[in-house]
Amino acid sequence: MFYFTATRTALLALIAGLNSMPILADTTDTPSDPACIYQETDLKTYGGQAYAAPEEIKSVNGQLSAKLNVVFTEPAKTKIAGCGVTLRSYNGKLVGPTLRVKPGDTLNITLNNALGQTGKLTPEQLCNNPHDAFGGSPLPDKFNCTNLHTHGMHVSPSGDADNILVMVPPVPYKNSKNSSLSANPRQITINIPKTHGPGTYWYHPHVHGSTGVQVGSGMEGAIIVEDDPAKTPESIMKANANEKIFMLQTIPYDDTGKVNDFLALGDDRAFVRNRYLLVNGQIAPTIKMRPGEVQRWRFIDSSFNRTAQLTLEKHDLHEIAVDGNYLSQVDTWVNNWEQKDYCCTGDWDQEKTFKLKRQAVELIPGSRSDVLVQASKTPGRYKLAADTYISGRLDPSTASFTDYVVAWVEVEGEPIADTGLPTNEEMAKLYPYTDIKNSNVKYNQIATFNRDQPIGGNDGGIACNPDRDKTPCYPIGFQVNGHVFDANQPRVLELRPDAEELAKAPEDSNGPQTGTDSWVVSSADPTRNHVFHIHTNDFQTTRTDPLGNTETLWRDSLLVKYGQPQTILTRYEDFDGKTVLHCHLLSHEDMGMMQVIQFKKQDVGMAGH
Repeated sequence: MFYFTATRTALLALIAGLNSMPILADTTDTPSDPACIYQETDLKTYGGQAYAAPEEIKSVNGQLSAKLNVVFTEPAKTKIAGCGVTLRSYNGKLVGPTLRVKPGDTLNITLNNALGQTGKLTPEQLCNNPHDAFGGSPLPDKFNCTNLHTHGMHVSPSGDADNILVMVPPVPYKNSKNSSLSANPRQITINIPKTHGPGTYWYHPHVHGSTGVQVGSGMEGAIIVEDDPAKTPESIMKANANEKIFMLQTIPYDDTGKVNDFLALGDDRAFVRNRYLLVNGQIAPTIKMRPGEVQRWRFIDSSFNRTAQLTLEKHDLHEIAVDGNYLSQVDTWVNNWEQKDYCCTGDWDQEKTFKLKRQAVELIPGSRSDVLVQASKTPGRYKLAADTYISGRLDPSTASFTDYVVAWVEVEGEPIADTGLPTNEEMAKLYPYTDIKNSNVKYNQIATFNRDQPIGGNDGGIACNPDRDKTPCYPIGFQVNGHVFDANQPRVLELRPDAEELAKAPEDSNGPQTGTDSWVVSSADPTRNHVFHIHTNDFQTTRTDPLGNTETLWRDSLLVKYGQPQTILTRYEDFDGKTVLHCHLLSHEDMGMMQVIQFKKQDVGMAGH
C-alpha cells in the first residue's frame, strides 16, 4: 500500500485541481534563475519573432526514417523568454520534428532514450513501478522511462508499432524476457494502411506515470498524412502549399527552468499570462500573409490540461477537419471582433456582449483542428488569440485566461487572386467514414470516469482501488468504471471482420454489425470534467455547428462534462491487439484513469464491462 502524510495528500489533491492553493515547488537542486521567475512574459521583448516551422522529415519512396533522441535540453542553447531550460525533449528541441508521410508509407523510428539516471536502479526498477513517482517522490529518475504513441492514427497497436504498453528505460538495454520492457534504443516500425485518411496527427510519450511530465516538457511532434492531389479540391491543395503547424504547448517550467516531476504540473505559479503557452516552442510568433492569401493552419492541442478557444481578429476561421478527419462541410466560425480594451472599463455587460459576438474554434487536450484562413484585403497586424482554461474545471473561469496572444498575423504586400474555399459539396466527398446507424450497434459499452476519495480525508488517508487485494493503493485513485489502471485487466472488444471475410458473408446494412458498439461516456466525478480518448479507432459523435445545427463528425478525443453523459458510436477495424482508453488530462491518466482494451476476433458480448 501507499501511505501519504496529510501534506502529501493535500499536494496530490492540488495536482488534481481540487482547490486553488499553490504547490510549493522543489528548489533544493538548483538556485532560482532571475530569468525564470514566475511572472508574466513581456511580449514586446520575447514575442513577435518570425514564425518558425518545426524541423521536417519526409518519407522517400514509401519509407520515413527518423531518429528521436530523448535528451535533456541544454539551458545555454534552449531558452524560453530568456530562461535557460533543462527539459526532457526530442533531439534537444522544444518541439519534435514533423513527420510527413502518405497513406501506405512505413514509419521507421529509432527511439533512443538518453535521459540517464542519477541513481543505481536497474531498468526494471526504473520502469516497472511508475507509481512510486506520484507525488514528487525522491525518485525523479522514474520519470525518465519513455515510449512513443502516434496519437489518432489508425495503425497497429501491437509489437513494434504503436505499442504503448512497453517502456524504454533511460539506460542502454538489450531485449529481455520482460515483455513490458523494450530494448534501448527501440526500433519502431509502423505500417500505415493504404486506406488511411489524410490529416493532422501527432506523437508523444505514453508511459503510465510519466506521460504528463514528459508531454509537459515539450516531448511532442506533428505527423502529417498528406492529401492525394487527385482526390482533393484545388482550393485545399493551394492552401496546403502555405500551411502552418501550430503545436500548442503547455510547459510549466519552474524558476530553475525545469519540469522536475509530477508536482510541477499543478504548480499554479507557472501558469501566468504569456509564460506557459508556446507555439512550436515560440512565444506569440509572427506569421506573414499577403492580402487575400489562403493558408491551411493545423492546430494541435498538446497541452496536458488546457482547452483553447481560438479567434483571429477581423477574420473568420473556416474549419475543414477535426482530429485528422475531414468534416462533411466547411464550418465557418465568424468573428466580428473589434479590437478594444475592456480590461479597465468595469462595464461587465459590455464585455459580455462583446464575447457573444465571437465564434471560436475549440481545441481540447489531444485534439486537432484544421482551418483555412483567408487574409484580409486590408493590410495590417491582426491578433490570433485564445481563451484558455483548465479543461477539468467545472467552472472554467476559475482557471482561465482570456484574449491570450497565440500569434500575430501581418498582412502586407501585393494582393493574391482569390483562390476560393472548398464548397460543401466538395467537402462531402472528403468525409472519411460511412456513418453508423443506431440499428448497427451490436454491443453497448460504458466508460465512466470517477475518483476514489482518500480514506480519512486530509488526515493522512490513502486511496485504494476496489480490487485492493489485486492492485496496490494509489494516491487519490482516478478510475475508469471504478478501477484504477491495471495492465493485466483488459476490456475485450470484438474486432470487425476484414474485407475478404465481409465479401464472403455480407452483413445487413440496417442490422447489428460485428465489431460495432455504442459507448456511453460520462464523468461521475462531482469535482471534475474529463477528456475521453481511445486509441486505434475513431468514434462518431455530434456537435452544434456554427449555424446552430447538429453536425455528425468523427473524433478521437471528447470533452466529457460532469453530469452530461454522451453517446458515441464506433467500429473496431483492421487491427487486433491491446491498447488503451483514458482521460487525456494527463495527470488524471497518470494517476490511474486509464483502461486496457483488447481487440479480438470473437463474440465476446462484454456490454458495459
